Amino acid sequence: LVGSEMCIRDRASTPVYTTVLMCIVSSVAQANQDTNWYLNAGLGNVSGSRSVAQYSKDLSKNDITVTHIDIDNNRMGFKLNLGYEVKDSFAIELGYLDLNDVKLELTAVVSDPDLFIKDAATVHPHSANGFTIDTVYRYDFNDSYDLSASVGLFKWYSHFNTYDMIKGKALSSDNRNGLDLSYGLSGGYKITTGFSLLLTWQQFKLGNDTSQMWSVGTRYQF
Repeated sequence: LVGSEMCIRDRASTPVYTTVLMCIVSSVAQANQDTNWYLNAGLGNVSGSRSVAQYSKDLSKNDITVTHIDIDNNRMGFKLNLGYEVKDSFAIELGYLDLNDVKLELTAVVSDPDLFIKDAATVHPHSANGFTIDTVYRYDFNDSYDLSASVGLFKWYSHFNTYDMIKGKALSSDNRNGLDLSYGLSGGYKITTGFSLLLTWQQFKLGNDTSQMWSVGTRYQF
């Protein structure tokens, strides 16, 4: 029997580092209050739906006895959307979403290390980046507060790396992509006519896995 330790990292295929600087001028926002176009941006916590117990169960189906498993599945993600209000309550949004990296570490006693690596690479947690399209319904409670519901599609891309933690070397890599459902809820508070603060919850399908994101952000109508 051989002791093996490995790490599987799933990351966005093209990491993007973005600094957004927004200058909101009250007089400009007031002048553009009737426009149909807006931008919203958000930053928040992303988490996966599967537990350590579920990953252990999946591995046990392949006769792998796991002695240690650790998932780094909570991370920061960000999004940026361009929206157009078709009617007073309905809008279409196009955006970019990055759910950041996840990591799964495994230690197991196996008779065939190559088979262990192959099987373990099929049960890793998912993360991705990509492009979104959503239909949005917004209800205004009053001049200050609103609630939005969205449903759409997420065209996602991900890159998987597998490492041997004992030998400190890369073992394999893989690229995947898909088109899956997304939906969410968002509450808004208007600071000025054209500028709002947002609290948003969203859920994304990633193949057989799901991720959810709680974010805080802004909406700027221009």
